[in-house]
Amino acid sequence: MLNEQKSENPLKKSEILSPEELNALFGSGPFPPPKKEETPSNKEENMASEILSQDEVMNILSMMAGDKPSPKSETTPPKRKKRRDPFRINRVDKSRMKTLHVIHEGVARKFAAKVSSMIPCFLEAKLTAVDQMSYSEFTFGLDNPSYYNLLSIETPAKLDNGISYSKFLGHIALDINTSICYPLIDRLLGGGREPALSARRPLTTIELALIKQVTYKFLTELQAAWKKTIQLNFSIVQTESNQQIIQQFAPNELMVILCFEVSTFESRGGLSIAMPVTVLDQILPVEKKEKKKK
Repeated sequence: MLNEQKSENPLKKSEILSPEELNALFGSGPFPPPKKEETPSNKEENMASEILSQDEVMNILSMMAGDKPSPKSETTPPKRKKRRDPFRINRVDKSRMKTLHVIHEGVARKFAAKVSSMIPCFLEAKLTAVDQMSYSEFTFGLDNPSYYNLLSIETPAKLDNGISYSKFLGHIALDINTSICYPLIDRLLGGGREPALSARRPLTTIELALIKQVTYKFLTELQAAWKKTIQLNFSIVQTESNQQIIQQFAPNELMVILCFEVSTFESRGGLSIAMPVTVLDQILPVEKKEKKKK
């Protein structure tokens, strides 16, 4: 029995011929190599290889139309352009910004001298900055409540038949901080050198009438400073304690901001003008540079 069991043992693995060896002995016989099991990753690779590229599709379509296939063109991905905010572009050149600085420095000095003659105390005013920003950025930095004015600008003009009229140029904004408004009102009412209390509240009707006298002094000096360049007439259209009420300008409109600092012995506050660039282009147009002849 033991001998029979031994004779029935299967062949050793080393004695079994592989399909490659059988093909070598009998030629390309019917002994195909074992198929590899397809995995999900292999299936995806096969599907990707079967998908035609855009160039191959175009070549097939051109061949169907009777044209010669075009060689494969190396397509490079388009470069992404950096997004530019049009309202951050400095539209006002440096020469005009310098001119604005020179004009309004004189306005600050003369305004301080005029107001000092009205009140029994020394007042100092100086131009601190000339900048460009959007209207929303300008109003974001203002106090609330404040003394906020909407001004209109007009210039005298004549028609072809000789009739004179006032040409409307646009609106600008004038803001005076209440931290300097209340001390000035106190001095106008005969207050002494004791520091005035700066209340965080809107101005009353009587206080508005008093502070408007100071505002008219500033506008008079502003008009006189621009007279050498262009004759302008400034007038107050609307006055509010909250600048958000006046919806005259778009939030993203580009403005030129003129910042002044007004100070007395014990108090200090800001005065600022916001002028749209569209208005500035009419008042102070861009100088056209003549091309040099070769």
